[in-house]
Amino acid sequence: MLPNLDLILIALLHASFIACALLMVILIILFGLLLAFSLAVLSVSLFDLLHFFPVFSVYFSMVKDDIEFGLILIFLRLLQQAVAFASGSTPLHSASNTQVLKNAIANAKPKLI
Repeated sequence: MLPNLDLILIALLHASFIACALLMVILIILFGLLLAFSLAVLSVSLFDLLHFFPVFSVYFSMVKDDIEFGLILIFLRLLQQAVAFASGSTPLHSASNTQVLKNAIANAKPKLI
């Protein structure tokens, strides 16, 4: 029997875990690069398409501000969730307890004695 076989097996298991973690990181980076490349190619092709077809240019100028506003709203919502998550509060809770209490007081009807 080999001496220190248990240590060799533990080292092999540890090395395979590290290799798997590194492969996952590399795959995530490659996926991010692929996504960035795809978005860049899409944006370049859209801008080239606008120069060739002026009908799309008119439609794009009408919709461009709405798309930009929507992207800003999505970014602000994600930023709000990230701040709520980082601060330890409940991120999906939109109304605070004081707001709920104020609404309950405002909607309460006084009882006549």
